[in-house]
Amino acid sequence: TLISSLSATMVEVQVRNRDRHQKLSSLRRYLNENCINRELALKVQRQVADRLAVKSVLQAKDVTALETLSLSLQQDLHTEICKHHMSKHAMIRTWGVIDPTWFRKFCVSAVNIHASRKGDELFLAGSDAKGTHHIISGLVAYTQEPETSPVRDTETTIVGDKLYWLCESALWSHWTHVGTAQVTTNCQCAFIDPDLFWESLKKHMMVAGIAQEYCTCYHVRIVTAKPPEGAWPNDIWVPYTDQGDIVFSMSPEVQKQIGLAALNMLQPSGVQNLVSGSSTAASRAKLLQEVMDAKSVVILNGKGRPERVVSLVILRLVGEEGDSLYQVASVDEDGELKVDCRLPGVKRTRDELTSDALMRLVKAKLPAFNDKIVIKNVETKVEEKESKDYAVHTTYLRKICQALLKGGASLEDEELKPGVEVHFGPLEEVNVPRRSLVNAHVHTGGLMGRKSVRGSLSTTGSWQNLSELASRKVYYSQQAGNEGGLFMWLPEIMAEWLTTPTGEQGLARLVRSIERPRQNFYSSQDGASSMPSMPALSQSAAVVDDCENVKECCFV
Repeated sequence: TLISSLSATMVEVQVRNRDRHQKLSSLRRYLNENCINRELALKVQRQVADRLAVKSVLQAKDVTALETLSLSLQQDLHTEICKHHMSKHAMIRTWGVIDPTWFRKFCVSAVNIHASRKGDELFLAGSDAKGTHHIISGLVAYTQEPETSPVRDTETTIVGDKLYWLCESALWSHWTHVGTAQVTTNCQCAFIDPDLFWESLKKHMMVAGIAQEYCTCYHVRIVTAKPPEGAWPNDIWVPYTDQGDIVFSMSPEVQKQIGLAALNMLQPSGVQNLVSGSSTAASRAKLLQEVMDAKSVVILNGKGRPERVVSLVILRLVGEEGDSLYQVASVDEDGELKVDCRLPGVKRTRDELTSDALMRLVKAKLPAFNDKIVIKNVETKVEEKESKDYAVHTTYLRKICQALLKGGASLEDEELKPGVEVHFGPLEEVNVPRRSLVNAHVHTGGLMGRKSVRGSLSTTGSWQNLSELASRKVYYSQQAGNEGGLFMWLPEIMAEWLTTPTGEQGLARLVRSIERPRQNFYSSQDGASSMPSMPALSQSAAVVDDCENVKECCFV
């Protein structure tokens, strides 16, 4: 009846209040007997009273009925609870696909789910890490101070379940905390014990082998992370430890195992059905073959979907006036220039750090700047889109290296002009004509003098933008293996305009107005001065008079 229900509720409330009163009474007695000062005693009593007033998250140990279950059923239940949370770590999810038996053993033995109340510290700065925390719900404030971490001022970051992981470094190294993590709202966390994690890998050789290589790659990034290539590592982030970034550094055999495990999730029938049956079968069969040949890297992301990963290292070189150096045309396999306005970049190869890839980029495309660039910082940008060629989601990891020239060096500096070793080649300055007939010349670094010609450029699209573009200098870099192209100093707003259809059309007209030198003469160490001839950009270009030891520039 209603009266009996109300009576039962009132009795329950009275019992709960009596229990709370007894706990607070015992606490006050304990504080008095130990002569705790009044300020600290009030702080302790206030926190205890607040926590007793809030209903905590129910834990497995609080449900006595679970003790009646068999051991195997208890383990099944615990694995099911952990599965959703642990699978948010993309690599752990992949290992679970490769070896489900290991995943169950890992969840049962190494993962513990617990609740934390507001004001609790998950760890303190300066203490040795005991394990890795995965935030299931709630918020945590992570604070770094100059006394315990490489920061100038105290920094606080609020992290939640979207971050997923705190102190993953503890799984892969002997880590000392450089900050303090304090719970700001009641939260639930999953804790991974590193010792038990590695213990679970015993007798699971395939997963253990991948984990060991992953550990090595992660540890390398911890010990090499420092400015200017990246930020100092801390408890919530280590530079260049995205799963795709790490998998790029792993051996081809491991990449193949990870890729096959990811592709196996495309459809229930697995990779065997990728070769036929659907409209995207041909594209995915092509991707499968590239994974088998270690030409493409495919991972399983935190959402359980296969993802192709492309890692790029990009140079943003800023000049004295604030403009950046853009590559407006590149050389294709046939030796022809392909119009494409973008920052100079290169694909990162296996087992290659960002700094090494950047060095390779400068030597290949801009050797005149070798040893003359100062890296200020590295910014990571992630772009995700569907690949038309492979019919699978693709993530582009872009490491944008912000850089300046040493000591105010520029393309006009004597040491950056032609006259170095033959196989490096020069950067040539070309004055592009405006809309009407104008005088133009090719600058050859003082080796060949100047040659003036007259030409015209028909503009397309926005005249103001194209007129400004035509007034800027173009630098031509020819390298062995068709690594060179055309480069220009541009403001960001103009570079963005050149990526629009109108801008691309105008840039194409401008590039077609320049004919690369038919024959190049560079002074070499042995006095030789010849290079193979280069194909012209435009078959209809008006060619200037041939003159030995003079480079030619033609306009449409």
